[in-house]
Amino acid sequence: MIPTIHGLITIAIGIWLLTRGGILPVLLGALAAGVFDASAALQLPALGGSTVPPSRVMLAFLLIAVFRAVGQRTGLLADALRNNGLLLLYATWGLVAAFTLPFVFAGQAQVVPMSAGEQIIHLYDVFPLRFTPQNITTPVYMMGTALTAMVAYVAGRTSQRPQSIVRLAAILVWVQVITGIASITLAGTAWDMVVDFIRNGNYGQLDQYFGDLRRMDGVMSEPSSFASFTFVWFVVCFESWLNDIDPVRSGLAALAAMVVLMISTSTTAYAAIAIYGLVVAIRLAASARNIPVTKVVVLVTLGLIGLAAVIALMLLNPELAAWARNLLEVNTVKKATSASGLQRAFWARQGIDMFLLSHGLGVGPGTFRSSGFVQSVVGSCGVIGCVLFAGYLLQFGIVGQFGAIDAQKGRLKIARIVGWGAVAVLIPAILSGPSPDPGAIFASLAGFSIGLRRPFVALRRQGAHRSPGHPQSAQGQWGQAEAQPPSRFSEAPAVPRPDAWRRRAR
Repeated sequence: MIPTIHGLITIAIGIWLLTRGGILPVLLGALAAGVFDASAALQLPALGGSTVPPSRVMLAFLLIAVFRAVGQRTGLLADALRNNGLLLLYATWGLVAAFTLPFVFAGQAQVVPMSAGEQIIHLYDVFPLRFTPQNITTPVYMMGTALTAMVAYVAGRTSQRPQSIVRLAAILVWVQVITGIASITLAGTAWDMVVDFIRNGNYGQLDQYFGDLRRMDGVMSEPSSFASFTFVWFVVCFESWLNDIDPVRSGLAALAAMVVLMISTSTTAYAAIAIYGLVVAIRLAASARNIPVTKVVVLVTLGLIGLAAVIALMLLNPELAAWARNLLEVNTVKKATSASGLQRAFWARQGIDMFLLSHGLGVGPGTFRSSGFVQSVVGSCGVIGCVLFAGYLLQFGIVGQFGAIDAQKGRLKIARIVGWGAVAVLIPAILSGPSPDPGAIFASLAGFSIGLRRPFVALRRQGAHRSPGHPQSAQGQWGQAEAQPPSRFSEAPAVPRPDAWRRRAR
């Protein structure tokens, strides 16, 4: 295990975030590190040159922050396990399956391995099924995902200012906007050297073009990864604007993200926006009475402006309009018949083939590359994995709702916003996800959402103490006195009983 310069920077930032107190700053840092998932913080030469991105390294600092919190409230650990146990079981089964099933079914099928890389020359190149280094790294990532969900749950239970995640979402959107536009306008300049320095991970780093136009990928490994990451934070910002949480900041960020996604030339972006747009339309129709008129006016106005812009483009510059129409068709309706579409369809079918080959048992995470999260879970983890992950999704949607009456309405709003962000992670993954790992961002948002729906737990600030006879309020992680009502985990204040005061007075 060899740390890179990116890893040393990540470690320094992680240590600094630990000094901020609480879990939420470290969790936000881990989410922000997702921008650099094409980077390598650690190199693993013993595993075929595999690399670990900075966001995964941040998990170590998250665990340290949680251990400090659990030292104050021992019940938090059991509570986090109870509310995220199915995801942990899913990851555990993935670990067991990855280290056993590739040997059981070795040589019985031809697959496209996760680590094929440059070995793939033709669309349908396959190799004998066997145990590979990816059978080690993929289940380890899955275990990290499950631990991240537990850590994020504790952060949700103990965070005083959960709205900080909305500000982070807006910042990440603008980072994606700036780097995304730079990737197409500054291509061929010194910007390429900056991107090459950042993208030092041993992954498929793809710079794709449509004719002479470079497709938008920011500092990420490929356009679909850029679109998936941007889409998640677009949803968080849009949901925040819809719920009046920092509406100016979140609204502007959501608008900027939408524009960038529309010009990203990514099929993943277009499909994800279409699916989410349908879900939002259904939600708005079902709760039309609860939607402020101003929100409806803004949405309708933006829609009309967009329609007017398209009509104006068609009338004023027919050639440019034809080029844009061709670009949209190639990345949507014609995608299935393209070389990339045919190859991804072939990869996606592997999941069903491996499910049938293994009689519903699966062949282990990391054994083959898929192009769809569902097919990957089916082929890698089989019936057991499908049941466990579906159970966690059900738990994520239900658990915590009945205890939410003890929480403040503001926390419940953030919980719903973050919950939709977790759903947004799965939409692109279902379309093109390569492995059965739902990812650290999904785990962070899902665990945080569940934690916010449970009663608040106050933690003392590191280093804070109470002098005898002078009780003080518990200090929150941002250094302000706690104003929330105590929960069943809270300690009783060290205040003498009234009858003892009367006895002393006598």
